[in-house]
Amino acid sequence: MKRPPLLQLDNVSFQFEKTTVLSRVHLSINEGDFTLFVGPNGGGKTTLMKLIMGIYPPTTGRITIEGKPTEDSSTLFGYVPQNLSFDPIFPISLLEFVLMGALARLPWYGFWPKKIKQEALLALESVSMRELAEKPFGSLSGGQQKRASLARALLSNPKVLILDEPTNALDAASSKEFQEKLLSLKGKVTILMVAHTLPTILPEIDGIFCIQKTVHPLPKENLCRHTTLGLYHPLFEETPST
Repeated sequence: MKRPPLLQLDNVSFQFEKTTVLSRVHLSINEGDFTLFVGPNGGGKTTLMKLIMGIYPPTTGRITIEGKPTEDSSTLFGYVPQNLSFDPIFPISLLEFVLMGALARLPWYGFWPKKIKQEALLALESVSMRELAEKPFGSLSGGQQKRASLARALLSNPKVLILDEPTNALDAASSKEFQEKLLSLKGKVTILMVAHTLPTILPEIDGIFCIQKTVHPLPKENLCRHTTLGLYHPLFEETPST
């Protein structure tokens, strides 16, 4: 028997003041899928992710995860933001930064139990950074900080991992390394990744959607003509793919 989608958006629209940001979004994501969202600046990519996480309530429509409203399921999400708002001279170690992903489990007496610290070290090991656990976070490179953000998101053992342009501002080598880390998680967690350009791991991605005020499926076989027409051009199903 076919299982229902893990994440479901039904006729979702969102308005900010009097401006329509997203309109008539229908989307189904299966458990374990690695899904890519592309689109122009201002197209609504980040807004869609915040709607999915329950940060914004939809103006109309319904969003559910495992059949429940997402605003009641915030602990099921791990989030890697596009940019970190972080003072580089703030005295915090890499391990302490990752432990912030488990703040909901911090005991009332304010000290981390050994079990949670061990989980944080394992999260760092999953992104090949365990040996840097005591290093000042502000001394890390941009690529290392992105991997640390991934470890922090994974510490909460999320059902869905959401990444908002995670390779933004990374050089080619750091971007490739980060994407390979993501690929190693495929099937272990449901991944939603926002990107402005197509990633190098594109052949391994399960589904691609273009966000431009609404959401259009973007089959891989159509990417060639989309590149010719302009990546964010609406689909023309009658046009033969190249």
